[in-house]
Amino acid sequence: MSRTLQVPFASLRPFDFLAEGAAAHVYRINELVVLKVPIRYDNPDATDIADHAAGVESLEHEKAIYKVLNERESKHPNILHCILAIPEGIFLERLATTLEFRNRNREKEPVSEGTVMRWVKQLVSAEVYLEDLGYVHGDLRPANILLTDEDHVKLCDFDATVRPGERLRAASPGFSQVSDLHTFRPCIASSGSEQLAIGSCIFAIATGIEPLQDAVDQVQRFFQNNFPSTHGLIFDEVIQNCWRKRYSSIAELERSIAADSNIAFQNVSVMGNQELKLRRRECQEFLYGNANIASDDIHIMMSRQHPCHDAHTQSLNTLLT
Repeated sequence: MSRTLQVPFASLRPFDFLAEGAAAHVYRINELVVLKVPIRYDNPDATDIADHAAGVESLEHEKAIYKVLNERESKHPNILHCILAIPEGIFLERLATTLEFRNRNREKEPVSEGTVMRWVKQLVSAEVYLEDLGYVHGDLRPANILLTDEDHVKLCDFDATVRPGERLRAASPGFSQVSDLHTFRPCIASSGSEQLAIGSCIFAIATGIEPLQDAVDQVQRFFQNNFPSTHGLIFDEVIQNCWRKRYSSIAELERSIAADSNIAFQNVSVMGNQELKLRRRECQEFLYGNANIASDDIHIMMSRQHPCHDAHTQSLNTLLT
């Protein structure tokens, strides 16, 4: 019997599928909400089973990071908001596109110097926020940088986020360095490893391409600190300093960027409590429609099991009764 992709909820249709990562699929719930779930097949083979287990573990790790983010009283406007976590996955706010996809269309949709500066500042600001919490993103690259309809940056995908001193969970060519050229294991997480990824993202923002993306020896060249030229680019010295890990912290990097550009802009707003209530209500309605579970039972289940079901639980309960 052939293997087929298992859809996590019966109401989801093929046209609701939006994106595929290494271990997860993203589905459209409505125009403002998506659901991220581990990839799973009916009639799986041994590889599918192992991949699904890895995907579940990865998503549980991301839920734990979102729990930390949601418990922070002051949310960051340039970090994607977790709306609700359930055993099957995570409901997230839906944005327009990724930096990776936008870069593929730079010829048709050119990016102004002001936009480049704004994206860089927003990205680094989000990274400073993570640093203050004691984390590094761990898999920073254009595919994990979302853009709103108004062209504001939001950092996403925290399944590889770790503490400095832990081994990185990912090693994306052009955005990280491996520990050696024999095992190609990811290196140990640090401010330096994150700086390198930030430098490559700034390069991608400034040029529309990834560093050494067509080089067959990309991994080796990064390992040997043989980076491409940045002559004439916006933030050229900043990129080189990031690649060579010259900043003592991401906060110092942010100060360097501020000194290089004085552009002022109005940032995207943080999702407010009332909007969060509405989005969670939509997620609840989606779950009710699929499982026909009483609201009291779902509320109890979420209170006990869901890492992202934080201090807003009491407000949500009031809304549902």
